[in-house]
Amino acid sequence: MEKLDDQDYYKLLGLKKDCTEQEINKAYKKLAVKYHPDKNPGNKELAEENFKKVCEAYEVLSNKEKRQTYDQFGRQGLNSSGMPGMGGARGRPQPEQPGVLTAGTRVTVRELQGAAQHNGKTGRVESYDAAGGRYTVQLDEGEALRIKFGNILQQVQAEVSGMQNRGDLNGKTATVVGYDEEKERYHADVQGVGRASLQRSNLIWPAGTRGRVFGLTSEAGSKWNDQIGKVVSYDREAARYQLQMTASDQLKIRPDNLKV
Repeated sequence: MEKLDDQDYYKLLGLKKDCTEQEINKAYKKLAVKYHPDKNPGNKELAEENFKKVCEAYEVLSNKEKRQTYDQFGRQGLNSSGMPGMGGARGRPQPEQPGVLTAGTRVTVRELQGAAQHNGKTGRVESYDAAGGRYTVQLDEGEALRIKFGNILQQVQAEVSGMQNRGDLNGKTATVVGYDEEKERYHADVQGVGRASLQRSNLIWPAGTRGRVFGLTSEAGSKWNDQIGKVVSYDREAARYQLQMTASDQLKIRPDNLKV
């Protein structure tokens, strides 16, 4: 396997500058499968490096605004524009954003309407396009999707709590694997027990979990409705989450006001 040259995103994907959106998607899917680390167990390190280059090229060329900037100013134009998802310098890690899932987060696809065949499939977050409000999720089977936060279920390990009829489950670790939108219940594999259907109030999300705030009625709290924050901690005595909403704003809410 040769190391990919990423100096020209079009050449990297095997495309011409006047290529269509469909051609970009087709080229990306083909190369994403070819260089996916799981498909290259004998040369995983180089495959991962090439895979990241392919994802970066796709992130730029599949976004109209970024593509225009790239066509006019090249990579340097992207780096200096401060566009989300692009490093100010090669290899420099970007500061974590409270409302954005970090790259590498394991997820399950849910509630897709136009591409329902992907619901239930698993993968990992590769990147986030703030302009389009979509994540690039690399599915385990090789295909990549661009989807919104509402179509992503984080595969987190939560703690079961507050169960009245099944007190034996309290304190156990539950790995979330699905969500029933109609019944508002999470499907989770409980350690040593098996699959269970749990309410939002019966799961304590670990620090780092992202969730959408909803249902707040106070003047101070209602402005955060529909915003995504990061769980910092959980106060068991008060039964409140401490959420990081921005770099300087935190919020305390009940479990019933947080949808993961």
